[in-house]
Amino acid sequence: MRRFFAQRWFLFVLMTLLLGGLALCGPLAFLPRLTPKLVVIGVVMLATSLATNFGLVLRARDSWLAVGLALLVNAGVAPPLGWLIGRPLPPPLAEGLVVAMTVPCTIAAAIVWTRRGGGNDAAAALTSMISNFSCFLVLPFWTGLLMGATVDIKPRELMIKLLLGIAAPMVAGQLIRAPRRVGAWADRQKRLLSLIAQWGVLFMALLGAIEAGNAMRGSEFRPTSGHWLLLVGMIIVLHMVLLAVAAAAGWAARLGPADALAVTIAGSQKSMAVGVGVALQFGPMTIFPLITYHFAQLLIDTVVVDRHRRKTGPEQPPA
Repeated sequence: MRRFFAQRWFLFVLMTLLLGGLALCGPLAFLPRLTPKLVVIGVVMLATSLATNFGLVLRARDSWLAVGLALLVNAGVAPPLGWLIGRPLPPPLAEGLVVAMTVPCTIAAAIVWTRRGGGNDAAAALTSMISNFSCFLVLPFWTGLLMGATVDIKPRELMIKLLLGIAAPMVAGQLIRAPRRVGAWADRQKRLLSLIAQWGVLFMALLGAIEAGNAMRGSEFRPTSGHWLLLVGMIIVLHMVLLAVAAAAGWAARLGPADALAVTIAGSQKSMAVGVGVALQFGPMTIFPLITYHFAQLLIDTVVVDRHRRKTGPEQPPA
């Protein structure tokens, strides 16, 4: 029993934080307001960068192929698939599902989940960076094509956040580990650095649950229980399909397990941080498919990466 919980501690903590954040969203409403989220994301990205030798990993051809395939699934397959699967939903929820699928890859979670499963986290990190910095083109294209509406994503403000929260910490981590002794120390401390990154993502998940709970309490539109069940079911199906498509792409390209896992996770995960501002432009209800998808991907992908680690790596508690 102890070994069972040791191998799945992350999933149990994640579920506890998500449910606790939703249930206690009122008393904990101050937490998201007082938390500098950009700092938390920066710490996660710095810890991730310190533990990764990007120069070594990205010299391999398969790493770049993994990045290309992940971007293709995330930015090319996900939006029309979300539009198609969301057709039976009420218009606000259907629009929200389209928005959820047009936003870029998660900023930190894709990297942390890929590393947790023993995958190529450098490829996942590069996918996340390219996806976020190209969202100025991808978002207006898909929302205009699928919804007949353009979005205002405030490119200057978003670019500053991306530079400070993603690019700067990643570059800083590589510069810090550049001296041979520091790099060797970082490689020895990879487990500790991975734990720091995972707890950072768990904290961000708690903040997201609190904000989601308060958003639901403040919404005037009240979908029926049938609408909620249909939405949750469709989102689970949608994410599972994207996981399968991304995994099939990695298999077809004959990628190794580490690169294939990067394609699977980075190709299917979506960012709530970028998506919230976009979704709210179409009305308050459009935020809920995005939030639901975010929570679903965290829970489902935890099971996926832990299973991948047990199949491809040594039998030990994951970092």
